[in-house]
Amino acid sequence: MQEYAGKCSTCGKMIYQVNVYLEGLREEGTLLCYDCTEREFRNHTDQSNHAGGQMNAKRS
Repeated sequence: MQEYAGKCSTCGKMIYQVNVYLEGLREEGTLLCYDCTEREFRNHTDQSNHAGGQMNAKRS
């Protein structure tokens, strides 16, 4: 059974709950589709890696 859960707060894609599984991620009161969740995770990871590289360069 498929039930409408809401729209992705980033891209507006419609997100559904299929049986008991949500086709997205609900975090801090927002609903994100898997594509936007992955994109945000990659951006956060890239920023963390970039900042870590700068910190290590300054220590040398």
